[in-house]
Amino acid sequence: MMESELEQEEKKEQEKTVCNVCHKEAISVKPVELLPGGGVILRALHQDNVTHSWEEYASVSSLLCEVKGQKKKDRLYAICPRCGKKGRVNTYRSYTDTYKISGIKYGLHYIMIHEKTGGYWGKDQHVPKRRRCFIHKQEDRDAILKQIGRFIQS
Repeated sequence: MMESELEQEEKKEQEKTVCNVCHKEAISVKPVELLPGGGVILRALHQDNVTHSWEEYASVSSLLCEVKGQKKKDRLYAICPRCGKKGRVNTYRSYTDTYKISGIKYGLHYIMIHEKTGGYWGKDQHVPKRRRCFIHKQEDRDAILKQIGRFIQS
């Protein structure tokens, strides 16, 4: 009985040090950022100084909750690191390839939505246009995550 428990603990430790991207042994696997749907971005560091990152969710339903979108009461506001004005923090996933920030690929991107500008989106729809700041720098991303309480790595 004790041997099987020890074997299970060893398997769990090995799973923690295996990279999910290349399936090779990693020096360390650390959580980097909390995601809106309850997931976590994990980053693995290999011996040849190569880093891989991936997203992990507790269940499929938590991922689907993120895809459905946020309710109005769950909106998060922060001060934009690019323009210095208060705005709503939104996330989106690129349909094209993921872009790199400081050499690290991210699938989840952040955008700050600010005040209304003139005009509407769509032909017959009445969705007002708003000024947006797209977050592309790692420092800006970290500043937003610290304000909304999703920053893990120091």
